[in-house]
Amino acid sequence: MKIGIGPYYMKEYGVAEGAKRMHRHGYEYLDFGFYSKTDNRLYPADEAEFIRVAEGWRDALVQNGYRVHQIHGPWQWPITDGTEEGRAERFEKMSKALLGASIIGARYMAIHPIMPFGIEKHTEEEERLLWEMNVEYYSRLAKIGERYGVYVCLENMPFPDFPISSAIDIMKLVKMINHPYVRVCLDTGHANVVKPDPAESVKIIGKEYLKILHVHGNDGKDDRHFTPRQEGDTVNWEAFSAALREISFDGVVSLETEPCTGDATDPEREEIEITLANIAKGIAGI
Repeated sequence: MKIGIGPYYMKEYGVAEGAKRMHRHGYEYLDFGFYSKTDNRLYPADEAEFIRVAEGWRDALVQNGYRVHQIHGPWQWPITDGTEEGRAERFEKMSKALLGASIIGARYMAIHPIMPFGIEKHTEEEERLLWEMNVEYYSRLAKIGERYGVYVCLENMPFPDFPISSAIDIMKLVKMINHPYVRVCLDTGHANVVKPDPAESVKIIGKEYLKILHVHGNDGKDDRHFTPRQEGDTVNWEAFSAALREISFDGVVSLETEPCTGDATDPEREEIEITLANIAKGIAGI
């Protein structure tokens, strides 16, 4: 296993200096965000302009030694999946994100299930339609992922009343879609809120389907994106690490959190960053 992290270093120190610092701390891979639906440099552009922007990012990343393992596809809050127009717009953005991933060299895109009836408790009819709509939606998106050579990785959710939240639910959806380019992103924080817990979720998903990770902790109640092992974090990281080894996971332990640096001095910041990197290495068995 290797370790990775989101764009924290680039945001804090710039592309060039961030790369040096990130590599110095032992991270080998980047989780690149394609989140925004309204970024004027990205999604509103036509395909030619989108490709130009993505190629510019790729060149900057390559020149500074970044390797992008995964991206996060577009997600918006409040949810806009409640209308046909909203779902179509999001599908277009996801399709562009898959193209962007292929351009910058990522093989995996994490994405949430669509939530046309919100995250609260569903009626029986809403739940039936929810499953049907997700199967149809992501079956179409899988064909686009296959075209670009990028896996669509459905992510477990932190919403206890939403019917497609747990690792069990996500595996059910993935197997219903039954496409080789649809796999799973396991989010440890989400699994700590909506059981099974992260370790058991790893075993449920298994090596064939578990392609990428979002690694962070919380108090078991809310999606807090704690750094692993910080005060209040209730994830059993030893069990999670053991489960990854048990299924022979050979991917990237990718952190979806940021060091808690606050107003610390630069030496203090680096000490905190190194501590987090060492925790990630421990989870990965490095």
